Amino acid sequence: MSDEWHQSFVDGRFSDVADRLALSSIHLKLSIAFSLLIPNIGFAGEPKPIDLTGKWTGTWESTRSPGYYGSMTLDIVQKGNNVTGTSTTLGSKCDGKRDFTGVLEDARLTGKFTSKAGDVALQAGTVSASSCQVSFIYNFTEGACKGDGGTWVMVKEQKEPCAPR
Repeated sequence: MSDEWHQSFVDGRFSDVADRLALSSIHLKLSIAFSLLIPNIGFAGEPKPIDLTGKWTGTWESTRSPGYYGSMTLDIVQKGNNVTGTSTTLGSKCDGKRDFTGVLEDARLTGKFTSKAGDVALQAGTVSASSCQVSFIYNFTEGACKGDGGTWVMVKEQKEPCAPR
């Protein structure tokens, strides 16, 4: 299409109705395609926000001490991007009760676990597309488990099946 032809459309100067309909069709198709590709515009709607609030259960495993693993629970409260909670860990030589503070950005959860005994574990993890599973990498920086690190995998306990966000 030439610039002159486009300007004729904008100004409404056409001798051929077919030309007007063709360009209108192109504009409509481009508008629909654009609205489907850009989130929160037109037909796409907003993605479902991640909500981590609830009880989580799972397992942990040291990657630095073979055969060192156990189970854990985590009760989470989320307010905006801020995430707090308490965990209970079984099978660990460290204090099994810890407080968690963290931040959720997109599908990435970062934060730390601290215990009254002085154990501190830094962690970073990702939330699954369904928001029902979190996978963490942890590293103890202080306390009886200092130097240990590994993985945690947690699943959210809920009545309804997980669905993609």
